[in-house]
Amino acid sequence: MKSKGGIERLVLEYAERSDHDVTVVTHYLEEGFEDYSAEIISLTDKKVPEGFLKRGLFSAPRIMKEKLDLDEYDVLLVSEAGLGSFITFRNHSIPVICYCHTPLRAAHQFYSFYKDRYGFFGKKLFTVAASIYRFFEKRAWKHFDHVVANSGNTSSNILEAGLKSEKNISVVHPGADTSNFAKEEDEKYFFYPSRYKQYKRHLLAIEAFNKFNKKIGGYKLVLAGFPDDEEYLSEVKKAAGENVEVLSNVSDSKLRDLYSGCTGVLFTAKNEDWGIVPVEAMASGKPVVAVDEGGPTESVVEGETGFLVPDNSDGIAEKMVELISDSERYEEMCLNCLERAEKFSWNAFVEKLDSELEKKVKEG
Repeated sequence: MKSKGGIERLVLEYAERSDHDVTVVTHYLEEGFEDYSAEIISLTDKKVPEGFLKRGLFSAPRIMKEKLDLDEYDVLLVSEAGLGSFITFRNHSIPVICYCHTPLRAAHQFYSFYKDRYGFFGKKLFTVAASIYRFFEKRAWKHFDHVVANSGNTSSNILEAGLKSEKNISVVHPGADTSNFAKEEDEKYFFYPSRYKQYKRHLLAIEAFNKFNKKIGGYKLVLAGFPDDEEYLSEVKKAAGENVEVLSNVSDSKLRDLYSGCTGVLFTAKNEDWGIVPVEAMASGKPVVAVDEGGPTESVVEGETGFLVPDNSDGIAEKMVELISDSERYEEMCLNCLERAEKFSWNAFVEKLDSELEKKVKEG
C-alpha cells in the first residue's frame, strides 16, 4: 500500500466494516495508514518500484514465492489490479476469491497506450514482458474459485482478456463513506481529485477548464492527488495557469472540504474501471461532469446527477457552462446526487461482498 487511493481505501474500509475478522496482508506498506484500526501485515520493507517493467521484474517473483499461513482462515480474498493474483501460486489451500479492480491495464486494455511511451527497443522489451506477464496471469487466475468485479465495465474487461467465464463473475460496486461527506456553499471552483498518472488525463481537464473560463470568468480549477508519476505531475504543473491549483498528498479531511465547497467535480480518466471519485462527489451533493466511458456510466445518471460527455475538451467545457447556467436545475441535481450516493455506501458494499464470500465458502 503506497497511498490512500481508491483501492487502498476499499481494502481497509472492508476490513474495518465486515462482520468477519479480517487481516490485511500487503506486499509493502508506506506510512499514512495509522488512522485505520485494521490489522495490517506487510510482507516486505522493500519499496515497490514504479512502472510495469520494474514491478514485474522485482515484485512479481517475490509475490509468487510468498507462502502465507492460512490455517486459521476460511477464505483468501485477493485484491487484484495487476500482481495480486500471483499470491495464489503457493496459497490456494482454502477457497480463493478475487475482488478485481481491473485486469492489469498495461497488459490488456491500455496495452498500446503504455507500449507507445517507449522507443524502438523499449517497445520490444515491453511486448515480451507483457507476454510473459499474461502467461503467468492466466495460470494464477485458475486458482480463483470466483471473481467479484468492481463494475460491469471491469467484468467485460475480464471476459475480453479471457481470464474467467461469465458464470464465474459477479459485480459488487465499491462505495464511499457517504455520512462523512457534506454539501457546503458553492465556492466557485471545479474539482478533480485523482492520482497523477497519464491515463487520468488531468491535461484534458485543464484544457476543458480553460475553454470554460474564457466563457465564464471568476472560477478556479483545483486538482488534488497522490504523485504516482512525478514526471507527469511536472507536466500538469507546467500546463496549469493562474486559475488552476495543483495539490499533492492532501489529507482526507482536506479532500472532503474540497469536495464540499466545489461547484462540481470533473472526471476525465480514460476508461476508468469504476472510479470512486463520482460517488464521493455525489455524496457531497455535487454534480459530476465525466467522460462517457468506463465506471462513470454506471454511477452517474445523465442529466440528473451530472453529465456524461465525449472525451474532448469542447464537450466537457460546454457541460460545465450548462451546469452553472440554471441555478434551479443545479440545486435539483445536487439533491439527486445525495440520494444517488446512498446506493453506493460502504455499508452496502461490505454487506454485498460478505454475502458473496459466505456463499462461496459454503459451496466449499
